[in-house]
Amino acid sequence: MSTISLFRMTAPQINRESLQHAAEGLRLGDKVEVSADAIAVHDKDRVLVRAGACAKFAGVLLYVNHRGALGAIHEKPVEPERAGRWLGEFLNRHSLRPGKVDDRAKLEALPWSRVTDAVIFDGKERKRVPARTDAGVRLRLNGLAVSGPRTRIHAVFGNDELPLMLHVAVWERLEHYADAELVRSHDVVATLERSIRGRRDCNLTIRIKDIRLVYAASEEFHGSPDLLAPYYLVELQSPYRASKGDGDQGPLQLLKIPAWRFATQNDWPAPTEPD
Repeated sequence: MSTISLFRMTAPQINRESLQHAAEGLRLGDKVEVSADAIAVHDKDRVLVRAGACAKFAGVLLYVNHRGALGAIHEKPVEPERAGRWLGEFLNRHSLRPGKVDDRAKLEALPWSRVTDAVIFDGKERKRVPARTDAGVRLRLNGLAVSGPRTRIHAVFGNDELPLMLHVAVWERLEHYADAELVRSHDVVATLERSIRGRRDCNLTIRIKDIRLVYAASEEFHGSPDLLAPYYLVELQSPYRASKGDGDQGPLQLLKIPAWRFATQNDWPAPTEPD
């Protein structure tokens, strides 16, 4: 029997002074709004907000610039190296990197940046054009990717070095919580295949396209202890209902299935569909 560790994740506390300092780095004004769940600094077009330690998205820092659209095609996107450098300096300056980790947790932080293309169609042909620049930091814990909106560092840039969007969700402290049995991936696949065969409302051929093991937190804070735990992300592929052949690809469905169980469990919880 293989085992895997679960970790307890403590979200950063709200600090008005540090948030205002970060707002200065984004050239935001000093208009501050305070509620029981969050603090926000904003002007006419932009807002920087940090959720409190007991809010639904505990500790998440989000910046949005409404002067530009994320889906727009920006004529001269910022160079990836420049975007990655800005993000790294911003994270370091405002202490927004992941906090202290347990001795049983090996954390890797891998910075990345790239130009993201858009596809345009002029009525005759489709072509790819540079649209924006994305930068972030991939987190890996004990060799597994860390996934989900509660554990993410990602920024989107247009023509300006100041980002259009910034999402930073990290922990202040990560502690070992428990070791549990690792559910085998082929057991998950076998259970899903039995469930798919038992569907009465659908006679289409649904197949499992991909399955991977990651660490993730729940999409929303559900109280202490808030766990960073292993999950299987399973991608299901369905054909189009009007398709006559097996080669036509239809919609994809992503399931998030807990990959652990304790010795007292006979089964593991039902899958969920992540947001």
